[in-house]
Amino acid sequence: MTTLTVEWSGAAVGVNQWLTINRQRQRLHVRKLYKDFVAMLSLQIAAENPGVRFRGQVTVSYTQVIHPRRDVDSLTKPVLDAIERSGVVPNDVRVRGPLHVTTVDKQRGGADALKIVIADYEPMDAR
Repeated sequence: MTTLTVEWSGAAVGVNQWLTINRQRQRLHVRKLYKDFVAMLSLQIAAENPGVRFRGQVTVSYTQVIHPRRDVDSLTKPVLDAIERSGVVPNDVRVRGPLHVTTVDKQRGGADALKIVIADYEPMDAR
C-alpha cells in the first residue's frame, strides 16, 4: 500500500476566497490568490514526492489548523485541486470517500497549516 504525507504551513486560501464576479459580463473568475495557493501547494506535493503516482483510486485525509470561524470544508477544493495539479493523482475524481478532515483551531497570530495524507483506496468488504 502506497501512502504519501505532506505538511504545509502559511496563509491558506479557502474556497470562499476563490471566486470574483464580473457582473458586467456575468462571469465568474478564479482569483489569482487562489491559483497561486493551489500552485504553491501542488509544487510542494510534487517536490517532496518525486516519481510517486497513484494509478487507481485513493483516499485523502487531512488535518487543518485554521481560524475557528472559518468553514470546516473551505480547504477541501483547493487541497484536491493541488493534489491533481501535482500529478500525484491524475484526476481528483479518483478520490474515494469519505474524505476525512480534522480541524484544529489556530492560535492567535499563528499560521494556517495542513497535513495531507494520500493512500491507496482499499474498499471495505461487502457483507
